[in-house]
Amino acid sequence: YDVALVMAGLGQNIEVLTNAPHMTFLKRATKLNLGTLQTISVFQAYETIFDKYKIEYDETALMRAATLTRGFPYLFQLLGNGLWGKKEDGLNSFVMQQTLNETKEPLFANSYDIIYQTIPNRERKFLFGMLDEKMDIELNQIVKNSKLTQGSANNARTKLLEAGIIERVQKGVFRFTLPFFDEYLSFKKQEMEIL
Repeated sequence: YDVALVMAGLGQNIEVLTNAPHMTFLKRATKLNLGTLQTISVFQAYETIFDKYKIEYDETALMRAATLTRGFPYLFQLLGNGLWGKKEDGLNSFVMQQTLNETKEPLFANSYDIIYQTIPNRERKFLFGMLDEKMDIELNQIVKNSKLTQGSANNARTKLLEAGIIERVQKGVFRFTLPFFDEYLSFKKQEMEIL
């Protein structure tokens, strides 16, 4: 029999599972890294289901919601499930935003808490240094905000790029790859300041 296994998550976490001691079948398996989902694919997947079941939706709001998933498969699933549960309400921009807000709790608890626990302190400082009012932030500003040395910041940046948590937008400019991860980190930072 042919068996297929599909896993979604950050590459480093999948590698940990693949390299675990009794997982030799995963080591031998053919791997295909699909990366993140394309926004248009997310939109079309939602659109196809909603059209098939004659569910009314606001096309602009649906495109915005698809864009805000940033191609992260787990958020795509959470949002789709949430919207399906509200299909009787009509999927207007208010319902879409409300559903997006409701997906954050399971996204943070089931995914980001696990990711955060694996991030060493130096890399966490770098990430906290990225918290800014802008989506894209320059390395010099991150170094200043994080109070890391240039060398430590460069090492942290490399590790976070490899882990898929941040991405390079252009030379010296970075952003979070994970949707709403900045919000998650802001909560974590406030939590740390209170404790």
